[in-house]
Amino acid sequence: YYLNKCCHELFAPQFMQSFNDTLVFWFHNSIFLKQPHCLPKRMCKLPVQYDEGMELIKQGNLYALRNGYRIFISSGLRGPWKAVFENPHSPGIRRSMVWTQNSFHEDELLFSEYTTTWGRHHIYSYNVQQARLDTLQTFFSQAEHDSLGLEPFARHTHVMMKDPYTGFIFIGNGDGNDGSSAIYYSKD
Repeated sequence: YYLNKCCHELFAPQFMQSFNDTLVFWFHNSIFLKQPHCLPKRMCKLPVQYDEGMELIKQGNLYALRNGYRIFISSGLRGPWKAVFENPHSPGIRRSMVWTQNSFHEDELLFSEYTTTWGRHHIYSYNVQQARLDTLQTFFSQAEHDSLGLEPFARHTHVMMKDPYTGFIFIGNGDGNDGSSAIYYSKD
């Protein structure tokens, strides 16, 4: 195996994602694309700082970028990037977004919150064609569960993933042995 160096700076770039043989990385508030046998290409500059919860996902020519509590979408790495979600109480985590299509074959970005307030948190859907944000699922707080019996309840959503073989969406919640930790899945 041979490793290729893709950046010769004193401060290392932050890895974002790889798609087949293409590497996408973040460096100095810019997104770069590195393909085999080519120098890295700067694709765009964004007005956001790198965050450990940063995530980039792709479906076809659609990209979604999560930077902490903000989510942007674009129809290409060069932009323009449109902000579709912002919640300062939901810093976000990696592996918290998936692309899918609804029954009308419209592209939808599904994403979860990671609340730090121990309150309700949600799974959202952003419909690209209709530019519409909807709440798909609410996870109730421990207090709502204890006092009113509301289900499902959870402290945090830790992961949201799409199984590449079945297309099922899996959601992992956690942090307690009180029934709030669970793995859910959806076929639709």
